[in-house]
Amino acid sequence: MKQTVHLYFHELAFAIKQNRVGLQGNYMEHLCQYFVNIQEYQSPIDPEFELPYNFVIKKYADASDLPPDPSESTLIFLPLNLDILRYIQNNKPELVPALQRLDVHSKIQLCFDYAQESAYPGNFCKTNSPLHLCTDIINFEQWNLFVFSTSVKNKPNNNNFKNVFNGISYTATWFFKVTQQETPWLNNPDIIYTHKGKSGPIRYFVPNNEFRPSRAHTIVAMHDKGMLDDTEWNMNSFKDWDMHSTNSPWAKSKWTERYFELFGTSSKTMSYPWNKTFNLQQPPKEYWPDDLLDNTYIYIATETYHDYSNEVGIPTMNVDLDNTYVNIEATEKIWKGFMYGIPMLATARQHAAQHGAGVLGFDVMEDMLSHPYDHIEDTDERVDAMLNSAINYPDASYELVERLHINKQHAIKKQTLWRMLDMTEEENMWEKLLDN
Repeated sequence: MKQTVHLYFHELAFAIKQNRVGLQGNYMEHLCQYFVNIQEYQSPIDPEFELPYNFVIKKYADASDLPPDPSESTLIFLPLNLDILRYIQNNKPELVPALQRLDVHSKIQLCFDYAQESAYPGNFCKTNSPLHLCTDIINFEQWNLFVFSTSVKNKPNNNNFKNVFNGISYTATWFFKVTQQETPWLNNPDIIYTHKGKSGPIRYFVPNNEFRPSRAHTIVAMHDKGMLDDTEWNMNSFKDWDMHSTNSPWAKSKWTERYFELFGTSSKTMSYPWNKTFNLQQPPKEYWPDDLLDNTYIYIATETYHDYSNEVGIPTMNVDLDNTYVNIEATEKIWKGFMYGIPMLATARQHAAQHGAGVLGFDVMEDMLSHPYDHIEDTDERVDAMLNSAINYPDASYELVERLHINKQHAIKKQTLWRMLDMTEEENMWEKLLDN
């Protein structure tokens, strides 16, 4: 008989409540939605796979809404977000102390949800206000922390959290959203967008939503190599850049300056008709149009970060995976390559392919690359090698198509999606949370 685990999520994690109290834009309901969806999901590849636990999911507003039985395994989540914590301190000052008093029960675990962000401990504060304004009452040693990452090593635990768990449940939630609400046919393991002999007619597809230094780097480097004439690319929004570029030391670089010189600061859309059907599309639409996928060959994913310059207080070091700080993400941007079944290369941090996707069992197809790049430490050299590999990428063979099919099938396995919750090296998250 499977063990039952009770999960409590605070109402301020959800958009509907945030909108009512003026906290728009801090939506943090992805982890809760992951647990809802993973229980309901039936995979066409491994329908026999069963989750090891039964989850009972509830929302709470105050400590009085929590009737946890000390004899039952219970996780109580609270968003790790400065604006939300401030609101709680100003309007529900007894909530955090009341939660921390529950920590005396060994089967009740307090959990901070930061599972959609990876830059901790850079700063979970989105403003310049000191953290002590809302964190004086928090005893971090009583709290577990959930962060977004596929691989974390030697990351300082400056707040002395009880445990720090890394995973990419956020990416799995994107998958559930697209396949359940928007394009359910993508859950068909036989549907991919590559066939034998395909090489175009448009060679490269480089979608970008928010402007980032990594994306500026990719587009400018492609311009310098004469690749853009054979590329569909966009840059939907500069909203985040406008908010953060003046006080973020990681933001400006030679690549961002050259991007503005070449392309300016207005939104860029793809060619007709995709500027109507894809560009500037607001949520919940996340998918790519079939006709776009049918007419492009190589997908270049541009992750939010491709170096460590954004991580405040973390020195830039040689990333050797053993002795230095490592934090690698594999977001939905990389996942889309597997879901749509198209050749994919990525502008991302060093080791993002092997230790972002390879550790989950995906074929990263390094043997198809003329210039393997995932291991290269220097960011400029890594992006250069990636683009040279894109230029020299072979036309689709039967072998390549079959490997893309296998990756697609692996991406929609329930077991793969379950593994994404706990990407800790030891895979012992549940052991630490429940074995008390």
